[in-house]
Amino acid sequence: MPFGRPEGSLCGGMIALRRQWVNQRTQSLDVLRGVAVLMVLLCHYSPILEFGGFGVDLFFVLSGFLISGLLFEEFKATGSINVWRFWVRRGFKIYPPFYVFLLLTVLALWLITGQVPRDVLADIFFVQNYFPHLWMHGWSLAVEEHFYIALPLLFLLLLYIGRRSPRSFRAIPILSIGMSISCVYMRALAAHHARTWDEMFAPTHLRMDSLFAGVTLGYYAHFDAESFAEARRKLVLAFGLLLTLPAFLFPGTVVGVTVAYVAFACIVAWAASQPYSANRLLRALAWVGYYSYSIYLWHGATQVFFDVVLRPAAHVIRFPLYLASTILLGMGMSKLVEVPALRLRNRVFPSLTSKATTSTLTLSPATVSSLDAGLVIEAVHVQD
Repeated sequence: MPFGRPEGSLCGGMIALRRQWVNQRTQSLDVLRGVAVLMVLLCHYSPILEFGGFGVDLFFVLSGFLISGLLFEEFKATGSINVWRFWVRRGFKIYPPFYVFLLLTVLALWLITGQVPRDVLADIFFVQNYFPHLWMHGWSLAVEEHFYIALPLLFLLLLYIGRRSPRSFRAIPILSIGMSISCVYMRALAAHHARTWDEMFAPTHLRMDSLFAGVTLGYYAHFDAESFAEARRKLVLAFGLLLTLPAFLFPGTVVGVTVAYVAFACIVAWAASQPYSANRLLRALAWVGYYSYSIYLWHGATQVFFDVVLRPAAHVIRFPLYLASTILLGMGMSKLVEVPALRLRNRVFPSLTSKATTSTLTLSPATVSSLDAGLVIEAVHVQD
């Protein structure tokens, strides 16, 4: 669904530009986050809705795009990348909500059963996609955690080889293609030998291609904005939607997983170039997307509760309650834990690109009205 530009949204110079950038991030990308988390909720509610598991692949592409963008912005603003600072800032985003979730659910398990399973150690150290674990949905968090560690180190290597030139990142599309080929090959091998879904699709080395598809989008958005702007065409969206069909027809397969992230890369590239919309459905999806991390964390707990307490209830009653309670619980825990942690982070470890962003906000209304997609992309990371 196209995003429409609200009347007069770009008429206020500096303030309007800031609003447009913030809305761009919280709408076009958060809409997709909302879609992704709702797909996951569907998948985990019933095996019949297995196709919803591809919501994780959409999350991966979005993460690759946004996280690489944070690093690209820092390089463009400072000429370098502070890896330790990046890791600390990601830690403030990821760890407080995750460990509060883990602590409270383990405490509940101990009160109910009188014991704590050793499998929780894998969750604690973010290796739950390789070892026995407590929560089944934690595998994707491990994949992303490993990505957060590896990506800035790869960027530092590229900068070292390229002598800190912006052209240092030109190898990213080639690296992404190579990673895609190797991941498909390794997934095909795993499909012949794996005994469980976890062994076939959860390991980090089998899922990095979807994250690097997002990184490639980030590269073009920041260093080849003219090419990236071509993705705003509806043909790109149509192609992405068309590719989702074989993915949904073959969930839990090598073909499905591979086609899914290519489809979502097209959709993310298109959506990132779309302006703000006052459409109520899109605004609702963006609202869900804003809280998607905490919703994703807590949906496992609500799922267990509904399976135990309300299993006899009809689906027409149980599903809406499951959906609403998961979203509300995730939103509540986000406000209690995630949002305060991010505020503390921004006070103690403010973004190194904030000054550069503020200075860019002094554009005139005439310039603002002619912004292209590449320029808008530079400030979509306000909350990450």
